[in-house]
Order: sequence, then structure tokens, then C-alpha cells
Amino acid sequence: MKHLPADQRPREKLLARGAAALADGELLALLLRTGYKGRGVVAMADDVLAHCKGYAGLLNATPDALKGAKGLGPAKCAELLAVMEMARRALAQQLSAAPVFDSPGSVKDYLALNLGGRAQEVFCVLFLDTQHRLLRLEDLFFGTLSQTSVYPREVVKRALQLNAGAVVLAACALRGQPLRFSLRAHALLALQGCFLYGVSYITVYHAEQHVASGLVAVGYSASPLVAGLGARLLFGVRVTRRFVFGGVLGLCGVALIFWPEFGRAADAAGTTLGALFTLASVLLSSVGSLTASRNRDNGLPLWPALGFGMLYGAAVAALFALLQGHSFALPTAASWWISLFYLALAGSVLTFACFLTLQDRLGPGPTGSVGVMTPLLALLVSVGLEGFRPDVLTFMGAALAVLGNVLMLRGTGAPARA
Repeated sequence: MKHLPADQRPREKLLARGAAALADGELLALLLRTGYKGRGVVAMADDVLAHCKGYAGLLNATPDALKGAKGLGPAKCAELLAVMEMARRALAQQLSAAPVFDSPGSVKDYLALNLGGRAQEVFCVLFLDTQHRLLRLEDLFFGTLSQTSVYPREVVKRALQLNAGAVVLAACALRGQPLRFSLRAHALLALQGCFLYGVSYITVYHAEQHVASGLVAVGYSASPLVAGLGARLLFGVRVTRRFVFGGVLGLCGVALIFWPEFGRAADAAGTTLGALFTLASVLLSSVGSLTASRNRDNGLPLWPALGFGMLYGAAVAALFALLQGHSFALPTAASWWISLFYLALAGSVLTFACFLTLQDRLGPGPTGSVGVMTPLLALLVSVGLEGFRPDVLTFMGAALAVLGNVLMLRGTGAPARA
């Protein structure tokens, strides 16, 4: 580079004008220092970058890939690999020392640095603590050039072992959704989570200890009317006479189904307690769904609100268990873990995502009637697995509940404000 004017040489230019003033090839030339016969170091640096497809490829290049670039001997390859590894470690240290994973951009940058040069599909997981600080990045599964197989049980197992308060799956980290909210927004998310995913589940599980789960599910046919009237009182959403009539029919159907249970003196106290727990669960879940509706009206995005809400709901359930003296010993049976994963993913995340999406379109009241088939299915399950024997009143009550929900759904469109 002696033929270049002093102010155009990469080292002098960097010292005088800063590293940002250097072109890509000039910056790399400072590390390479010399070229080879017939090729100057800047031109050689440009060749290396072209060979690696830019700095992103160079950052993740393997020793064999670097050896394929003309002019790079063992010494230069070792120096480049050492510099790139120092850059990775510096970024990893910076990210793990501070709560930087509060935006999709920070996750994207970190993953690009660590995964950008992979030649095969890999399923990795970022394990975070409750402050979204990095606990560990692990490659859990490896695949081919285009696909990989994932075993969810191993993901859950590693998350529990690391005591992670939040797990960001790399496959979904680039959705571009915000993760930072105000304290007021978190208070609303906590309210949504506490009622919709926490105490309502606790009360429904207690209800099922006293009455058949099919009866509890039928009791939920009253939730559309409760949610619809709540939306009317709180948000001014119009409620039609047909909607109210359908809700009343549903309540009458519930009463018919529960009536034989109330008439059994030997179990009257338990049945009454189960009915009260069911009523409490319906009211609490309606409060949660109304809060979720208002959170969406206030612009809180669906998936982050769902995630934070479920974290708050899980915290409430854990606190309730601690207050009751329960332990947190984890079973080792595979069936338990499979059931847990199904309940967490299909029974909670996907179900509530669909429910809240539908609530955006129809409003809280009509959305509650998506359970129009749930009472019948739950009764069938109770008959097959719990020994429940329906009678004429049970069938009449179920028919009224279904008819009521159908009336509430007919003509439903986007929710209108009064």
C-alpha cells in the first residue's frame, strides 16, 4: 500500500477519520496486513469478502471455508477466526449482563450473529430469566438443509432445568412484535391473566371435584350472557333482545341439567359447592375476557398480551398452590409430560389465541357461545369416562342450552358500540 497517498492508506484513514470511513475491504485489509504476489492486500480483502459473501458470512465461516480463499494461510485464518470469536463473545457477554431482550430487534441481532452461517436447519432456544436476560442459548435439534424434527418435551425439560421465567423460541422470534409495555399496560395484562388464565381455572378444577366435568362445561353456556351484559355495562356494546333471550334459554338449560343433582340429598352439599365454584369460574373468566377485549381496544398486540397474561396467570396459580402447602415435585412419567405439553400448547396457547382473535371480530358476548358444542361433547366424555348417566331433564337442558347459544350467534357481526 506504499503506492497510495498517506491519507488514503487504511491505517492512516482509520486513525484520522474513524473506522466508519473505511470501506469493507479496507477494514479487513488492516487485519490481513499483506497480500500475495500480484494482488495487493485491499484487493485480496475484497476477494475474501466476496468468497464469504460479506461480513455476515465471514463472521460464521468455518476454518475449511476460509482456507478456500486464495491468499489465506494458516496464520491469517487463525487470526480471522480469533477476531470473529472475540466479537461473538463480546456481544454474548453484553447481552447476558443486561436485560436487552426486550424487543424483537435485539433477538434478531443476536440470532443473526450466532446462527447466520449455519449450513443446516437447527432448532435453538433462548432461555431467559424473568427480566428477559439471557440464561443460555442452546441448539436442541439438528436437521437437514431444509427441515428439522422437534421434540417439545426436551424444550420444556431444559426450560425447567434452567428455571427460565420466559422461553423465546428462535423459530418465532422474528415476528416483529413489541415486548416492552408501560406499568399501566402490565397492570391490565396482569388483570387479564389473573382472571382469564388463573383463578378461573382454579375454581373450575375445584368445581370438578364435586360435580361431573360435563355439568361444569354445560354451566359455561351461561358465560355468553354474562360477558354480553358485562360488555353492555362497561363498554356500551349493544345487546339485542334475541341475544338476551338466547342467554336466558341457556341458563334454563343449565338449571334443568343441574336439577337432578340438587335433588340428591346425600350429595346436596357437594353439588351446591360444585355449582357455586362453576358460577364463580364463569364470572371470573368473563371478567378476564372483558379485560382482554379492552386491552385489544387499547392497542395491546395479541401474542405479547397472551404471553404476559399467561405468565401472570401461572404466577397466581403458583402462589395459590404455595399458600395451600402444595409441593412442586415434578413427575417423571412420560404420560404426565405429554399431558402437560398438550394442555399448555393446544389447550391453552392455541385455544386462547383463537378465542381472543374471534373476540376481536365478534365481541365478548357472542364469542362466549363458541362453546355451543362443548356441553354435548363434555357430557359424552362424562358418560364414557366418569360414569355419568343422563336422564330426560339432562337432554332437555342440553337442548335448551344449545338453542340459546344458536340464537345468540345468529346475525352476529362486528361488535357495535352504543
